[in-house]
Formats: sequence, C-alpha cells, structure tokens
Amino acid sequence: MRILSCTSMLLFVIALPAEVGCSRVMRGVANNAHQMNTFQLMETAAVAHGIGSVEEAGFLMLAGQVRYQIDKLVFPPVGRGGNSPDVLNAALSATVGQAIASNLQYDPVAATNVAARLATWSPEFGSGYDPGWEYTKKLGDQETKAVVFRVLKSAVANAQDKAKLAQNAEYVKLSKIVKEKDAVQNEYMKAMNRAAGRHSKELQEKYDAEFDRLTLID
Repeated sequence: MRILSCTSMLLFVIALPAEVGCSRVMRGVANNAHQMNTFQLMETAAVAHGIGSVEEAGFLMLAGQVRYQIDKLVFPPVGRGGNSPDVLNAALSATVGQAIASNLQYDPVAATNVAARLATWSPEFGSGYDPGWEYTKKLGDQETKAVVFRVLKSAVANAQDKAKLAQNAEYVKLSKIVKEKDAVQNEYMKAMNRAAGRHSKELQEKYDAEFDRLTLID
C-alpha cells in the first residue's frame, strides 16, 4: 500500500472543495489505518494535527504506537543501536506524539471517541505488508494473533482510562496548571542559558512571580 507524503496530503486537502471538509478527508484516510505501518500512521497523524483534527490525529497516533509495539514483535528488526527502528519511533513519539496527546487530554469528547475507535481497530498483515524496517522472520499466524490481542487489550484499556480522566474537570484543570508551570520553568532555563548561566535578579523575580501565580491557582 502506498501512502501520501505529508506535503502531498496537505496539498490534496487544500485543493478539495470547501464543502468536503478536512476532517471528512482525514476520516477517509483513517479508514485505511488497519493497513498502514507505524510510520505511515504517525505521518498521517501529523497531517491531521496540522489541520486541527484532534480526534483523527489522536486515533492515528495511538494506532501508530500500538502498531509499533505489535510489529516489533511480529517482525523482529535486524537493526540495532542507531539502526534500530526504535530511534525513529522515539523521535516521532517525542514530537508528533506529545503534541497530539497534549490536545487530546483536554478534549473529553475526542478522547472518548478515540478510545472507542481504537477498540474496534485491528492491524492487518496482508500480502506485501512492510513494517518499515528489515526484519529476521515473521511470527506465525497463531503467535501473531496472540501478540495483537495482548497489545491491543492493554492499549485500549489505557486509552479508556485516559478518556475518563479527560472528563474529570478537576484533573483537566490541574493538568493545564502543571503544563503551564513546566512551560515557565523551561523559559526560565532558556533565559539562563542565553545569559550564559548568569543569575539576574530581574529574571528570578519574573520567574518567582509567574510560578507563584500558578501555585495560587492550584
């Protein structure tokens, strides 16, 4: 199966008549998620995220993460160290995955829908399927079914738990405060680095005031 690149996908979406709608297009792409490998799923999730489709991005991202866990067991990779598919997967999870997960945790409707869709999703291993890396020997059909069942069961339960948390207003409020605190701390550290580690009274006062404000909200 051939998947459009991010650039091609975005150009395709932009060229569509307005009445079609980007979300509808992404839903159509997501209908083929069972045939995509992890990198295709994450790439498409990034496109969905870019056009603001929280649910589609969340579903494709989670399906991509689950697919990786499954495929790594079903198709044991040859590469090790820097040549391991772990490297690219970690990079995608740290960038695309975190950005999408951050939006999903504040959208209870999308989170619930994503969990429900993941529960009905199952990867296919059709003729010519390529996991995205060179592998030793594919597992047998029965072993593959066992892997899919085990990994999916855990992933769906985790998605359902997160969906429940997203419906808890207090949890969402505290999560946003923690996120803001982390952002303030990161900005402080960047400012310190730009100042070559020199500690200024103005910078410290600004940081303390902002941190205290968030602590009072908490």
